[in-house]
Amino acid sequence: WDLNERRLRARGHVGTGVPVLLAHQPERGWWAVEQSGNVRLWTGKGPMPGPLWRLPEGVVAASLAPDFGSIASVHRDGTLRLWRALDGRPLAGPVSTGGPCTDIVHAPDGRTLATTGEDGMVRLWDAAGLGPQAAMSGHLQEAWAATFSPDGRRLATGGRGRDAVTLWDPGVGAEVLTLRGEGSKFFRVRFSPDGRYVGAVARGGALSLWDAGTTGSVA
Repeated sequence: WDLNERRLRARGHVGTGVPVLLAHQPERGWWAVEQSGNVRLWTGKGPMPGPLWRLPEGVVAASLAPDFGSIASVHRDGTLRLWRALDGRPLAGPVSTGGPCTDIVHAPDGRTLATTGEDGMVRLWDAAGLGPQAAMSGHLQEAWAATFSPDGRRLATGGRGRDAVTLWDPGVGAEVLTLRGEGSKFFRVRFSPDGRYVGAVARGGALSLWDAGTTGSVA
């Protein structure tokens, strides 16, 4: 889409499966990781023939490093793994996360990974070797999604029910505040580009928006 003109510029299929990761690299195109494990690259001329490589079965979520050099993935068996993006060469892992994970995301500087789990735990990992850095509790039920603020100073995670979004200070591994909302499962969370607002989508498609510096709902 062209965001300025609000019109569709191109349409294409990145593959045949449901993507768990879709990320854009300006020099190459769109990276996609499917639930089936296929890793694909879609350029302006269309998808490359066949997948670049394939992740093990059971991939739940994946994150492309900011330098586009590696892909981190979490799997239904509760493991965390790191791969070279272009050819799938294993770089680290598998590492146990302590239970089923729901999401994974890189920090903007690429040095830290955050994972969320069905046990409600939010965990931080060293992005190079997958060593554990912190385990943070605060969600009353499952934690479903994670995203870092543009400056990397805050981490937002999506929960369930009134426990909508929790904000964390990843530098010290501590909860900052909980943003209350209405919804059964907040499975997508994002900061605005300036970091002032955080939005979350709940099951059913309802979008909530908060001021990231207060507990007040904006919309």
